[in-house]
Amino acid sequence: MLISKLKILLASELGGDKGDGRSDRFDKDDGAEAIFGKVFASGISALRNTLKMIDFSVAEKVAPSLSEAFADENATKLNAVRTQDGYIVSLLGITSGEALTESDTDLNDTSTYAVVAIAKEDGTPVDSVSQPYFVSPLIQGLEPWKYNIASMSGAYSEFIEDGVLYRLIECDDIQLFANRALYLCITDTPFYEKNAFTVDAEGRLLENPSYEGLNVLFDLPLDEAKADLEAAQAYIDALWPES
Repeated sequence: MLISKLKILLASELGGDKGDGRSDRFDKDDGAEAIFGKVFASGISALRNTLKMIDFSVAEKVAPSLSEAFADENATKLNAVRTQDGYIVSLLGITSGEALTESDTDLNDTSTYAVVAIAKEDGTPVDSVSQPYFVSPLIQGLEPWKYNIASMSGAYSEFIEDGVLYRLIECDDIQLFANRALYLCITDTPFYEKNAFTVDAEGRLLENPSYEGLNVLFDLPLDEAKADLEAAQAYIDALWPES
């Protein structure tokens, strides 16, 4: 399994065991874990480059083509950082399958991929087993409790290194909705938490200041020119068809 291989390579490069490699999926096919492991490997390299840390070349050893894809000019390297409720949360980058499939035919060119890092302000190691986290894109004008990673063919892989949780998520392509406000939410819950965010009259999402817990909301600056109104409506109709 590539996730296990990644863990071994990281331990070798960094010296010692650095944590657990895990993956999970929301109603994905049997090959999703292996495919997602490849993408996660490139995500680790993207994290290194974005944070200007030492390049450990993990991705190059596991899946060279994917490292190149995350370095592609179409990938958006953000390194947006928020501090909230004792956490330091970073959105490190986002890309689409269009940048990945040219070099790896196993990947889905209709998917969006994003990499995040979650750490504790006091340096306490993050443990996603005892404390689950929910990371998902959200779309202006669509009910967030219905349209999130759980319903949008979502999956994720994660790795804990030096107490920091690195997670790479995959879901259906949200570039279709680039004419709307797009977000990435991160909460300390196993699933979408309705009380964590509020929705204004225009369907825009806001962090709920009265929520007790982690409820970070990042804006996703995707290219509005890549919006496809017709395909977006068809996707909405297919995802939740009228009964």
